[in-house]
Amino acid sequence: MQKYVTPAPDQLYALDYEVSADLVSLSGRIRIAQAKGELSKITLSESQRAAMVKYLAALETRPADAASFYQRIAAELQGKRVLAGGFSHLLQNAARTGLERGMRNIFAQGSLGMTGGGNKEGALLPNWLDLVREFTGIQKWAMNYGMSEMISMMPMGDEGWYHVPPYVVAFLLDPVSGDLLPRTGVVTGRLAFYDLLAQTNWGGIISGDKVTIDWDGPSPSGRKAPRIRSDITRYTAEITGEDKVTCAATADQTDAALQALLAG
Repeated sequence: MQKYVTPAPDQLYALDYEVSADLVSLSGRIRIAQAKGELSKITLSESQRAAMVKYLAALETRPADAASFYQRIAAELQGKRVLAGGFSHLLQNAARTGLERGMRNIFAQGSLGMTGGGNKEGALLPNWLDLVREFTGIQKWAMNYGMSEMISMMPMGDEGWYHVPPYVVAFLLDPVSGDLLPRTGVVTGRLAFYDLLAQTNWGGIISGDKVTIDWDGPSPSGRKAPRIRSDITRYTAEITGEDKVTCAATADQTDAALQALLAG
């Protein structure tokens, strides 16, 4: 971002988190075991247990860290034209904090925003985007769907569906059998994809997302590519009630099996 987007390196304001690849992999294993009711079968080394406890503890401070970050950029960039981006729930939390302090229309007209991330780490209010617009002053927000394993993003069109770019080859799988579902008509299933942009890793991923794809098109905006309906959820959320690995604020809020898993 500093090299290719910002006019100068000091014009990039970023909220950084450190998460190890080992923890991301472990979180995936836990989510799968949780969905299958097999959490008790997972064993952790002492280093993994310590890292997971540290990660869960760090989740407690994320809302406060995010609010502090947005307050800082509001103070330093007030009245300036910006390109803003961030996860939806973080933007919502910052907007609520800022509005409570009487802060409105922070950035100049002509500013643009990009967001995505859905509802993974906290409940989004029905009017969350209105709150963000009121706080930031940015009216035009580009919505995107993607994930850490995908290099590109899927932008939302004016009709409210996400459009699959040509360099992402999407598939839908049966959530139980894993069989490939038809790639025609309107179909709901577990999203899998092959990312053609990946150069240093295997680009094929099977996600945990429940997705509905209209394969045939064209969309009202004229795009002929497959498009994804915006009501994306996780299959783990349907089975367990919530995505506890990514949403838990503390270890005490996880289920009994996960607490036993983390017990020393």
